[in-house]
Amino acid sequence: MQLKDLKEALKDNQLSYSTISAAAMANIIPFANVELKMDEESLDYYYKINVEDLLASDMPNDELETLKSQGWSFSDDSKSLIVYLNNG
Repeated sequence: MQLKDLKEALKDNQLSYSTISAAAMANIIPFANVELKMDEESLDYYYKINVEDLLASDMPNDELETLKSQGWSFSDDSKSLIVYLNNG
């Protein structure tokens, strides 16, 4: 996978809250270190994936649809993919 593939797949995704399924996470975790973080301002939880690590992995392009459907989007600096959790 290349950065252009990732950007094309997620181009319409906006930073938002999403319900993340366990099945989707099970598909992503073998290819990327998914970190659970807390936004210090809003105190909301979110998942974060380092873009460089993801691009260096052997994740197949088929899994781009998983990232898209689960609401992943680029951070402001484009170094990470993030999705805020709406699993409450």
